[in-house]
Amino acid sequence: MPLYGSFVPSLPLTSSLALFTPQPTDWAFTSRINFAQLTAGGGWAVVTGATDGLGLAYAKELAKRGANVMLVGRHPEKLDMVAREIEAQFRVKADMLVIDFQRCSLEDYLKVKDRLSRLRCDILVNSVGMASGSTGSFGCQSNTEQMCLDLLNVNIIPTLMFTNAVLPGMKERKRGVIVNLSSVAAVYPLPNYALYGATKSFVDFFSSALDRECRPFSIFVQCVLAGPVLSNMTKSQAKSFFIVQPGPFVREALSQVGLRRRTFGHWIHAVMVSIAQPFPLWMTLRFLQPKNRS
Repeated sequence: MPLYGSFVPSLPLTSSLALFTPQPTDWAFTSRINFAQLTAGGGWAVVTGATDGLGLAYAKELAKRGANVMLVGRHPEKLDMVAREIEAQFRVKADMLVIDFQRCSLEDYLKVKDRLSRLRCDILVNSVGMASGSTGSFGCQSNTEQMCLDLLNVNIIPTLMFTNAVLPGMKERKRGVIVNLSSVAAVYPLPNYALYGATKSFVDFFSSALDRECRPFSIFVQCVLAGPVLSNMTKSQAKSFFIVQPGPFVREALSQVGLRRRTFGHWIHAVMVSIAQPFPLWMTLRFLQPKNRS
C-alpha cells in the first residue's frame, strides 16, 4: 500500500500548517481501482485539459488501462492529433470535445452536459488549469480584471460543471471515479500566487465535501495536490530533483485511486513537503516558492 500521503502526518507537526496537510483519515482503506474492470463494456474517461501536461498524461495512461477517452480542450488540431495517437497506440476509442474554458457560457456548458449524458462516463479527470499571468503581487498592474475572471473560469468553473454533468449517471450506476487536480499552492499561502492558490484551495475543499456525498454511491473522489511537474513553465528547472515528469507522476497518482482520497500524487512531492513542513511558515514558504514566475 503506497504511503506517499503519510510522510507529512508522521513528522512532528510544529505549526498550524498541520491543519492543512493530508491526514491519516484520508486513507480509504479499500483497494486500488481496477480501471480496466471499471470501464469494461464501453466505459469512458473524460479528461479536461487533455492536450498538454498532466491532462495528456492522464488521457494516455487511462487509455493504456483500457478506457475509452473523451479529450477536452480548446485546440481542435491538437485534440485530433492526440485522439488519433491514442486510438493507434492503445486500441481504444478516442473522441474530442472542443471548448474554450476562458470564454465558456452557461449555454455551452448545457451542451456539454447533454453530450456527456449520452456517454457512460466512469472516470472524470478535472485537470484543466492555468497559472500563467496570475503570478505577482495581487493588485499589481499585471493582475487585470480579465485575468481574474479567466483564472476563475478555468481553475474552478469547469470542475463544477463537468462534475455536475457526469455525476447523475455515476450515481445511477453506483460506480465511478472523479480525480480533481489541485496544487501544493492550495496547502501553503505562497506570496505572489494568492489568487492561483485560492482557486486550488477551492478545488481541494470541494473535493473533500463531494467525496463524502459520493461514498454511499460507491464513487471515489480523489484530490491531487500536485507539486511542480515538468511543463513549459518549469522547463528552466528541469534538472531540479523536485520537478517530476507528467507520465511518472500520473502513474503514481492513479496507483493511489481507491486508497488515498487526498494526496500529493508523487512521492517526490510528498518528500518536498515533508522537508519543509517542520520549519516556521516563513522558511517553508521561501523553500517552496517557485524560482521563476511567469
